[in-house]
This record gives sequence, C-alpha cells and structure tokens, in this order.
Amino acid sequence: MKKGFLKKLLSPVDDLSSFYLGKLSGDKAFRNIRISNIIGIMPVIGYGIFFASLADFLHVLFPLQLFNAGWELQAIGSLIDQSWALLIGMGFICSRYFTENQKDTRLIEFLLLKFIRWFFLILAILYLFLAPLVVLNSFRMTTQIRQQVAQQQQAKITQIDQIQNQSTRITNPDQLRALAQSLNINKDDIDRLSNDQLPASIQQQLSTVKARIETEAAIARRNQLQKLWQNSIRMIFSQILLAFTFIFIWSKFGRLGKLDMTKYDIEN
Repeated sequence: MKKGFLKKLLSPVDDLSSFYLGKLSGDKAFRNIRISNIIGIMPVIGYGIFFASLADFLHVLFPLQLFNAGWELQAIGSLIDQSWALLIGMGFICSRYFTENQKDTRLIEFLLLKFIRWFFLILAILYLFLAPLVVLNSFRMTTQIRQQVAQQQQAKITQIDQIQNQSTRITNPDQLRALAQSLNINKDDIDRLSNDQLPASIQQQLSTVKARIETEAAIARRNQLQKLWQNSIRMIFSQILLAFTFIFIWSKFGRLGKLDMTKYDIEN
C-alpha cells in the first residue's frame, strides 16, 4: 500500500525528469548535427583556398623573367607569402578526417588529395633548391645597388664640378650673387660678402654640397643593403620552414594511398 502510494507520489517527478532528460538529449543531438554540418563544409572552403592560392602562384610566375635577380627575389618572396594560404587551406581540408564526415569522402577527393600531396613534395624540393638562389641573387643585387648609388652620386658630383668651373669664369658680381642664392647660401651672408669674397664662399658651399652628397649616398647604400639582406634572411628561413612542413604533410598523407576504400562511401 505504501509502495503504491509512493509510486503515485513520485510519478510526476519521474515524468518531469524524463522530459528534461529527453529534451537535453535532443538538444545535444541537434547541436551535434549542426556542428557536423558546419565541419562538413570546411573541406570545401579548404579546396577553394588551395586552388585560389595555386592561381596566385601562376600569376606570380608568369611572365617569367629568368636571370633577372630583382624579379626572381620578388617572385620567391611572393610564392612564400602565398604558401601560408596553402597551409590554411590544407588545415580546412584535414578537418574532414577528424570527424565522422570522412565517410562522405568520394573518389574525386582522394585523387585531389594525392595531387595536393605530391604538389607539396615538389614545392618543398623547389624551396630547398631556391634557398641558394636567394643568396646568389642577394649578392647580385648588392652589386647592382652599389653601382646604382655610385652612378647617382657621380652624376650629382659631376654637376657640382660643372658649377664650380662655371663660377671661376663668372666675373659679373650680380651673376655671382645669383649663383650663391641658387646654392642656398643665406641672403644676409651674401649681402655681407664683398665681390672678391663671393667666389671663395661659393667654392666653399660647393665643397659642402659635395660632402653632403657623399654622406647621403653612403646612408642610402647602407639602408638599401640592410633591407635587402633582412628580406633575404627572412625568405631563406621561411623557405626551409615551409619545405620541412610540406615534407611532413607529404609523409603523413602517404597513408591515404593505403586506406581501405571500402570503409568509405566512395562514389565516382
């Protein structure tokens, strides 16, 4: 009698707990389905990123300008920057193999993964071979920068020499004063100078300009070389890092060829 009474008394509580447990199970199942659907589209995003990056690779490489040290360094740097997008795309693609969605893998996807795997190996080998080319081209660019800065410096000094020669032939005081003003000599200083002192002041100003040209050329050369070698060192480090990362991906995805395809719902 007491048992029947207790059962009746606890019956609403059991119904309520069953209701909430069922609701929680339903919510959990709904969340699992929603997460599964979200993860299911991630490989599609990954393939899109991968092939978009591949198109950028072709855009960087063509038209080819081989034996052009500047273009080669710029192209290698652009390829390295695009390679990180390849890795992000590969991360999205791999998300399929950490969930039950791997059963949705089709034959075309296995073929794409094999292509991507061997593409990564080729890219890794290419980066390892291109690392010495970066060093060689950096030395070539160093020579070009030195020559370019020296030519610009020489052109300016030649112009100053011509002005110096002209100033020695000018006898008209007004022309000398106009020349002094064009050399940025202070107008008050010009007014204080006598006609006999003007030529010496002009020569002194021209010598100062020459020294400034040499200083500016040295600074420009140093800044350009520093930027060049910093960028080259960054590229070499990134090439080696990417090469070993690609080789690691290639080796890990080697088991794809050994997968028992009967475990998956593979369709043509």
